[in-house]
Amino acid sequence: MSIREDGQRICSRDRFAKAPKFVELAPGLHDLEFVVIRFRASRTSSFRRAVELKEGDVLVALCDPVQPNTFYRKSRIVDSWFVGIPSAPSNGTAGSISCSW
Repeated sequence: MSIREDGQRICSRDRFAKAPKFVELAPGLHDLEFVVIRFRASRTSSFRRAVELKEGDVLVALCDPVQPNTFYRKSRIVDSWFVGIPSAPSNGTAGSISCSW
């Protein structure tokens, strides 16, 4: 699983990844591509999303990829991504965190 901006991988996660898990993005508009690469190119999936970041925003991207070789449970047919910017409570006190998706 990786995230790319302008065709360049900015972060990645897999067992062999050397790319960073976290990366700092400047405030502003970012055209990001979210990718799950598989050994068979036909099973690779991706989508693009434009994300507007303000100063101090943290973009969270989580992926639950399809597990085609899982025998103990039926796997989904598509990768599930959750992409959003969590926001702290407006009063600055501790509490639950909400996300804008």
